[in-house]
Amino acid sequence: MSSLVLVDSSVVVEALNADGRNWAVDLLRDLGRSRIALWDLLIGEILVGALDEAEFARVGHYLGQFTNLPPPTDVWGRAGRLGFELKRKDRTVKLADLATAVVAMDHGVPIVHRDQHYIEIAKVCDLEQEFVEPDDE
Repeated sequence: MSSLVLVDSSVVVEALNADGRNWAVDLLRDLGRSRIALWDLLIGEILVGALDEAEFARVGHYLGQFTNLPPPTDVWGRAGRLGFELKRKDRTVKLADLATAVVAMDHGVPIVHRDQHYIEIAKVCDLEQEFVEPDDE
C-alpha cells in the first residue's frame, strides 16, 4: 500500500475556503505535502471555483505541489461499470466520483472525502475510503 492519500475536492475546497485554520487545513497539514494526491479531474473541479485570474493562478500553483495520479486508460469504462452496478441497487452516483474511485483503486490509495457517494461506491467494490468529520470548532 502506498503512503499516498487521494484527497477529494470536497476536502480541498474546505481548506481553500477557510479563513484561517479549520479542520480541513489541519488535515492537509497533518497529511503533509508528500502524501497528498489528486488527479486532473479533481484539479479541474477545484479550479472552476476560482473567483478571478489571480485566485486561479494561486490555487493552480498550490495544487501543483501535490502528486498528480494519472488515470488508467480504461477509467471511463470502469467508472461506467461501477455506475451500472450502483444503478442496479437504486443508487445514482456522479460520473466524476466514479472515475475518482477508479483512479484511487488503480493506484491502491485510499480516498479521504466529505462526499457520501464514495461510501456508496465502496459497497460495490474494494474502494478504501474515509469520510472525514469536521471537529467541533
